[in-house]
Amino acid sequence: MSGCATSGLYSSTGFGLYTEHTEGLLATTHEGGSKTGKSCTTNILGIAATGNAAIGAAKKAGGIRKVVSVDREIYNVLGVYAKVCTVVQGE
Repeated sequence: MSGCATSGLYSSTGFGLYTEHTEGLLATTHEGGSKTGKSCTTNILGIAATGNAAIGAAKKAGGIRKVVSVDREIYNVLGVYAKVCTVVQGE
C-alpha cells in the first residue's frame, strides 16, 4: 500500500483535542473542476493507522486527469480517532 496515514492531531491551525476543518493545499490556473476525488487515512489511538490519502489516489477515485485544486479535510477527537482526507477537484 502506498500513501501515508496521519493522526490529524496537528494542522496549520495548530494542535487541537477536537478538530474538524478543511485546509486548502494547492490551486492551479486550470479552469473547471467538475469532478471530485477523495482519498482518506484513519488513525485509532495513535497505534493503528491505515489508508492512502495521496493525491494520486484521490485523482484515481475521481477519474481526474487535470488537477484544479487540492484540499485536506481533517477530523480528530482527542487523538483517539482521526480521519484525514485529500480532496482533489479537476477534469
